[in-house]
Amino acid sequence: MEEEITPNMQRLMRLFVLSLPSLGVLALTYIGLGDAVFGLFGVVGRRLPAWTRTSLRRFYYGLEATTAAALHLGMATSCYTSNVCTDRPLHRRACLVATSTAVVAFVVALAAGRCMEPMLKVPPDYPGHGRGTTTRVFDAAAVFAAWICLGEGETLGVVLLMAATARRALAPVPLVARVYMSVLKLYALVHTGWTLDHTCVAASRRAPVAIATTILFL
Repeated sequence: MEEEITPNMQRLMRLFVLSLPSLGVLALTYIGLGDAVFGLFGVVGRRLPAWTRTSLRRFYYGLEATTAAALHLGMATSCYTSNVCTDRPLHRRACLVATSTAVVAFVVALAAGRCMEPMLKVPPDYPGHGRGTTTRVFDAAAVFAAWICLGEGETLGVVLLMAATARRALAPVPLVARVYMSVLKLYALVHTGWTLDHTCVAASRRAPVAIATTILFL
C-alpha cells in the first residue's frame, strides 16, 4: 500500500534530482579514465605473493556477493507490492531508503572495482566486472538511470537496482544468475509494455523504454 510522502522523503528525492549534473560529470570521468590509469594497482598486485592475492580476491568476491545479496533482499522485502500498476513502491519510506542505499553502494562498488580488478587480477568475464569503454558506458548508464528513477519515484528503478545487485550476489552461481536475470529483464519489458499501453496508472511514460533497455544490457 502506498504511503503519504513525508517532507524528508521529498527532500531526499529532490536531492537525487538536483545532484544529476554532478553525477553526470562523475559518470563522464568514470568512462573517460582508461584502464591504464589504474595500472599502478596492477603493479602493486604483482608484488603480492600469489597466495595472498588469491586469498584477497576470494575475500573480495565474498564481500561483494554478501553485500549485494543483503541490499537485494532489503529491496525485495521493503519494495514488495501486489500491484505495481496502482502502487508506487518508491513512495514508501522503507523502499526509498533501501534503494537509495543500494544505488550509493553500487557507485562505491564501481569505483572500488577500478582499483581492485587490476590489483587482484579479477577476470574480465567475472559477473559484474569487465574491461573497456563499452562496459564502463553500460555501468554509468545503469547508475544514471537508477538515479533518475529515485528522483522521479519510478518503479522500474527498483527493478534496475535489483538486477544490478543480483548480478553480483549470484556471481558464484552463474546458471542461477542467468535464469534470475532473465526473469527480471522479462518483467522490465512487460512493465514497459503496460506503461506505454496506459495500463499502469501509477507509472510515468517518460523513461520506461530507456530504463528497460539499460536493464537488458546489465
